[in-house]
Amino acid sequence: MPRRRRPGSRPCYFVTYRGLGPLAAVEGVPPLRHAEHGGLAVETSERGRGGNRLRNLRRNFEHTLGINACMARLARDAARVGHPRPYWWSEAEATRRFRYEGSTFWIRPDAAGIYYLGKQRHPFLFEYDRGTMRHRDYMRKLAGLVAFFASETAEDIYGRHLNLLVVSESHDGERRFASAISASEYREGIDLHALLTTTELIRSNGLGLLGPIWWELGQQRRRTWLGEIKMPARPIGTVP
Repeated sequence: MPRRRRPGSRPCYFVTYRGLGPLAAVEGVPPLRHAEHGGLAVETSERGRGGNRLRNLRRNFEHTLGINACMARLARDAARVGHPRPYWWSEAEATRRFRYEGSTFWIRPDAAGIYYLGKQRHPFLFEYDRGTMRHRDYMRKLAGLVAFFASETAEDIYGRHLNLLVVSESHDGERRFASAISASEYREGIDLHALLTTTELIRSNGLGLLGPIWWELGQQRRRTWLGEIKMPARPIGTVP
């Protein structure tokens, strides 16, 4: 019999180790990587380990919803202007281990993908920021990204013109993330090709993520990510 919940509370589900394998196979990643980065409360062994992740899942629930909402919005924005649906990798799929200058690094972006514009491919790494991290946490996350952009691995996987897209839930969070990016670029002499915006700007612009809402470090005015895109007189399609 299901446990009674308080009115307004969210249901919580737990994935057993037996169910982990098929879920990981859908994304084409090893089961333990899916358990670590798939946003799930899941057993990580047949002996039942991993159940304590339910607490972390509840704490990160809003973060996961924010990522999914942005990727769904990007698909909707593309459909409305007649572009193909973008390709999207989850955090588990986008996680990479690589070597650079004799050291091993990891990148764990919140998502990654490719936007198709005619014959052009626009690959991107995606970070969703709720403004809860400290400066040192940003710097730790960016250390791997700096090495990734400096290495040949980035071009081997995504090709040229890779962007780092950052969406923050507030302008203060956007400024803090931008400060960490600027410090990382200055220290290592690497351009992360970062573009930043906020959830408020996405909601308020008719083109959403395709509109002139992106802040490029060192620039005063915000710009579009993919160049000038106009909304057709009648939106071409919608995403269910």
